[in-house]
Formats: sequence, structure tokens, C-alpha cells
Amino acid sequence: MRKLNRFWFLIPIVIFILTFVVASIFARMGVDPHHDGIMFKPALDVAEGKILFKDTFTQYGALTTILQAFSLSIFGKYLLSLRILTAFFYALTSVILWLIWSKIIPKWLAMLSCIIWIFLAPYFMMTFLPWASVYALFFQMLSLFLLILFIEKEHFLFLSLSGISTALTFLCRQPVGILLSLSIAGFLLVSSKTNFRRSVNKIGVFLAGFSAICVLFFALLIISHSLKDWWLQTIYMPFAWSKSLKDNFFNAGLVGSLFLFKKSSYIWTLLPVINLLVIAITSMGLFIDPLPKKKNLIIMSVCFVSLASWAQYYPIYCERHVYWAATPMIGLFSFVIWNCFVRLKRENQSNITWAVIKSAIVILILILTFWTDIHKRIEVGLIRIEQNSKTVSSPKVLYGQKMTPKEAVSYEKLGKALDKYQRKHPKIKLITNGPDALFLTFLKGNENYQPMYVNWVQNSLIYPNYYRKENKYIKSYQPLIFAPANIAIPLKYYVLESFGAMPEFGIQDYVLLAKTNEG
Repeated sequence: MRKLNRFWFLIPIVIFILTFVVASIFARMGVDPHHDGIMFKPALDVAEGKILFKDTFTQYGALTTILQAFSLSIFGKYLLSLRILTAFFYALTSVILWLIWSKIIPKWLAMLSCIIWIFLAPYFMMTFLPWASVYALFFQMLSLFLLILFIEKEHFLFLSLSGISTALTFLCRQPVGILLSLSIAGFLLVSSKTNFRRSVNKIGVFLAGFSAICVLFFALLIISHSLKDWWLQTIYMPFAWSKSLKDNFFNAGLVGSLFLFKKSSYIWTLLPVINLLVIAITSMGLFIDPLPKKKNLIIMSVCFVSLASWAQYYPIYCERHVYWAATPMIGLFSFVIWNCFVRLKRENQSNITWAVIKSAIVILILILTFWTDIHKRIEVGLIRIEQNSKTVSSPKVLYGQKMTPKEAVSYEKLGKALDKYQRKHPKIKLITNGPDALFLTFLKGNENYQPMYVNWVQNSLIYPNYYRKENKYIKSYQPLIFAPANIAIPLKYYVLESFGAMPEFGIQDYVLLAKTNEG
């Protein structure tokens, strides 16, 4: 056993490589003009020198865009650069998860839990997205790991670093960061229930780290004159968006959202229920085999962070967000199954024999619990790999992406039409009056006539002069217009190219419009 312990350091390396390879395979497949666009467009703008929020729109935290812009500057201005960076963050997260779960379950079981997490990923069945939630998940789990180090070592440096990482979570995806900070502060408050002053001191150290990053961030917003736009785009707009929904934030049903009644696989309901059960058992000390104080606190810290993460189920069901939200709960589930067999050993059995039996039973339960969902993902994933067989080279920003032959032909046809037109009119600009931002990245040297570069329902609420600026820009510069095919063609414009509807990829009919006197 001691000889085996020498090689435990290889597990996180293996997990990292497995996660990165699997995620990278699916990172190359498919394109989502809406979701890819809303991440790629601001990252490309920042990489080209524009000021975030002031010159270009993002609805999520600034750190995600900055990290992605850095990736574009280093590895090339391609969508694939963002996708591979996101796969890298998935891989980093898997290592942090193993480090966290190894604190409460055996290392081999933590590894198995990570493998389960990898193969529950939504990108097996859906388009891989470079979404802000992936980056927020990494910093969220890093915050938890640093908190656990503080519990173990009782050194305030780790608590301060946990606060810094929580602030970085906030800067990746603001709702996740806010809930995470509240959950950690709540844990620190109850973890020293017999010493209120010590609890306040710990919360103060944590908030000092959190506040330092936030103060720096807001100072940069003020210096760059983008504080107002940050507020409009990341705080006010989500509420405007909620009002445009039939079922908004206030009537979606909290209980129905959290427990996913009739919406998804049972595992996404089972995991938070187990989390609640662990909180009850831990707080009442009802374990069959009483746990050491520090391990008990570690379990509680995982539970508190999982509760905050669970809130991402609300208000609207999304397979991706459910996966990101439930991530820390997978290890807790393994912890519960493992501890159900702690004392169940016959006296005539050796420790080694029982360890083998116990491990086999736990593995069997985990397989029975998750196999249906994992099998479905592998099955669909293999089909998607076979279907997405064509690598595209045009438009240039999509270089290296793999698509279905039909999808690839449509994109390459559009890319060639744009290239041909820009060669004749090198100063031409491109705008869209549709909801999908990816098309704006197809023309080199494009600019924004205002921060909000896509036409969303809530545009006029956050920028009342949006349509006035759009009309003025069209009259002044006569740009190409990427428009949904069902809208009226502006005066003196004609259809340069059409982009056929492919509902299976979530793509609607579009037309590329050019000014008549430029034809």
C-alpha cells in the first residue's frame, strides 16, 4: 500500500489529461451563432483594443472576456482558441475537484467521481460553449479548496486567498460569485458557533480578500469611464430580460426550478436532496462512525458551497447550468454511499477482504445511479463525432471547427461571399439587426457603432438611443447588414447572400444585405 501511495500524484495528471482530451474533441464540433457569438465577439473586440463595456457589450463578468481575449491574442483570433481555453479550464476544474473530494473520500473514489463528472458533461449531446459559467466553476471550486486548506491548517492566508478566488468567481459570472461569498461567510459564521468574535474575525479576513479584488475592479471601471455601461449590461439588463419572459424571475417557481419536476434526469434532483441530507446528518452528528472535527467542517464547507451552486437551477431549466451547478454535489454523493458501509463488516472478515467488498459495492451503486445518463451521452456523442466530419476554413474565425457537410457548405459559402465583397470594398463595415453576434466576427476590421452590437428585445430599455444610432450609422456608412430573413429589406439594399435555415443547429434564416449602389 505504501508503494502505491507513491504514485497517487499521477491521478490528478491523468484526470487533467482525460478531461482536456475529451473536452477538446467536442470543442471542435459545431457552432452556435447566438451563444458562441456573445462570448467570442467581446473577446475579439478586447483583443483588438476596445474597452470592455464602454466599447463592446458583455452580459457576464469581465474576467471571462479578458481571459478569452488573452487567448485570442496568443493563439490566434479563432473561435477554436476560446473553445480550447474552455476545455483547459474544464481540465483544471477536474483536478481541483479531485483535490477537494480526496479530503472526504478515498483517492481512488475521488478519481471515479471525477470520471463520472467528466462523462456527465452536456457537451456530449449539445454544442460545446465557451461559457462564463465554466470559468466561474473553476474559481468557485478553487475558493472551496482554499477554504478547506484554511480548515486544515488554520492559517488566515488561505482564507484571504479564498476571498480573492471568490471575487474572481464574481468577475467571471456575477450571480455565482455573490452566492458563493454568502455561502462561505455563512459557513464561517456557523463553524465557530461557540466563539462569535472568532467567526467575525474569519469573515473579516475572507471579505478583505474579496473586497481587495472588487475595489480594484471598480476602480478600473471608473478610470475607463465604463462603470455606467457595466451596470446597464450586467445588472440592469438581466432584470429587463426577465420582464421580457412569460415566466420571469418572480413567477418561475422556486421549488419547481430547484427540484426540476418533470424536466430532467432524476440525478439532478437526487444530488441536491443528498446534499440537504448530508447537512442535516452532519449538523446533528448522526454519522454511524463519528468524524473528526476538521473532517466534519470540511464536509460542511462542501455542503454550503454546493447549496450556493444549486441556486443556479433557478429560474429557467438548462441542461448546461444544471450540470455546472450540481458539480460539487457528485463527490458528496460518493461520500454518502461510501460512509453507508463504514461499520458494516463481519467479524470473521479481514480488513483487506472487507475493503475489497465495500469498494465493489460502492462502485456498483455509482454505476447503477449514473450509467443511464452517461451511456446516453456517450451514445449521442459518438453519433455527433461521426456527423461532424467536415473541417471548415471559411470564414477565417471558424478555422478548425468541424461541422456536418451541410452546415460547412453554408458557412463557407457565406465566408467566401464576404471575402469577395470586402476585396472590392476594403473599408466596408458589417452590422446585424438580428440577435446573433457571431456573424459580426466574419468581417475583418469591423467596428461597433455603440456598445450593444446585437438587436435584443431589451436594447431600447438599457440604451434608449439604440435604434436612432443604428439608423444614423446605416445612413452615414452604408454597411453590410446581416439580418433575419423575415424582416423588411431597407430602402436601396439588396440580398447579397442568403444563409439557409438549419433548425437542427438552432440557426434561423438570414440574409446578407448590401447597398444597391455598391453592388
